[in-house]
Amino acid sequence: MGSEMCIRDRTGSSKWITSDVARGEVHHLRNKYDAVMVGKNTLRTDNPKLTARSNDQIIKEPLKIIVGNLDNNDLSLEVLKDLETIINVCTKQPTIDGLKYVEHKGNWSETFKKLYEESICSILVEGGAQLLSSIIEDSAFDKYTCYVAPKLIGNGPSLFVSVKEKSMEKAKELKGSWRLLNSNEVVFEGAV
Repeated sequence: MGSEMCIRDRTGSSKWITSDVARGEVHHLRNKYDAVMVGKNTLRTDNPKLTARSNDQIIKEPLKIIVGNLDNNDLSLEVLKDLETIINVCTKQPTIDGLKYVEHKGNWSETFKKLYEESICSILVEGGAQLLSSIIEDSAFDKYTCYVAPKLIGNGPSLFVSVKEKSMEKAKELKGSWRLLNSNEVVFEGAV
């Protein structure tokens, strides 16, 4: 994300906010987790592969968890070329034949328990803002890593889009530490 915590510019572009160094670390993280999770808006906007790569070589194909109701119009997206590696977390059964799904009823702790029952023990949640915000608001995470690039993007959407009215007294405080990358980016990491 950019220095003012924007995750994309006002046109919707997010390639590439961070450097090769930061993206390399993210690929290393993907390699450590059972699954990578993104929201359907991020999937449709960015069309990511969600693989773990090193030197442009795929080193792991983690399961991909897509949050939000998908339909047949999404079949052209990169990730949906192999439905065997996809789980759709959504409010109703998807219309795409052969797409495995887990029902989400608005409670992330319950949804993560259902995914655990599917033998998914660790999930890297990569975005977007609505997905990250809802998981943060439910306190349904145990650690976090945020990459901040030295770029001012402007009027793009923020990383955190609260769905609940908050006052400064009720603000969620994240505890962690900052680390500087040799690309002049900073990383904020912590555990709950």
